[in-house]
Amino acid sequence: MLDHPTFVVGDVHGHRDELAAALRDADLVDSADNWTGADAHLWFLGDFVDRGPDGVGAIDLVRELQRQAPSVGGAVESLLGNHEILLLGMYRFGDTPVPAEAAGGGGRSFARSWAVNGGQLADQDALTDEHIEWLTSRPVMELVADHLLVHSDTLEYLEWGDTIEEINSAVRRVLTGDDLAEWWDVWCRMTARFAFRGRRRGGRDAVATRW
Repeated sequence: MLDHPTFVVGDVHGHRDELAAALRDADLVDSADNWTGADAHLWFLGDFVDRGPDGVGAIDLVRELQRQAPSVGGAVESLLGNHEILLLGMYRFGDTPVPAEAAGGGGRSFARSWAVNGGQLADQDALTDEHIEWLTSRPVMELVADHLLVHSDTLEYLEWGDTIEEINSAVRRVLTGDDLAEWWDVWCRMTARFAFRGRRRGGRDAVATRW
């Protein structure tokens, strides 16, 4: 049972100003984008970047709120999404070809996948060592009360371990290393979808709620 308000946000995708407006509507920030959420907890499920104009600006907003919230009993936390893996993979490896055995064939690279999936040069240009350190230290999975928070509706996370701690540790190990094939594997696993689909009577698909 949660003893404080809890908000969960997914897939900002570069829309920093729209995010700030939504947080203002929820009384979590003021007109200057400072924390006003008191003891509320705010979770992000990843995908701050790509497609929209200011992904790194969205990250900066979240990092500032994360700094402010604890002083009044609140908390702001974030998971990694697959687009953060893509952003970091592009930054680290660029157009270096992924080994064919890891990619299921030749011709793959982070640069090509980043471009196809809405990568923004402004985000790459704005990345600093502090951003990279913060992103690579984010978990990919957390348990909040009785809710399991993940970015992707996939069972591929279980390939990294049997517990939340094992999974987060395994991904963090990859992201602090330089093995292109392992990085690509993280990107592919976190891009998987629809593991929680069910079937309605009559044969039509039904997507289960995350909760």
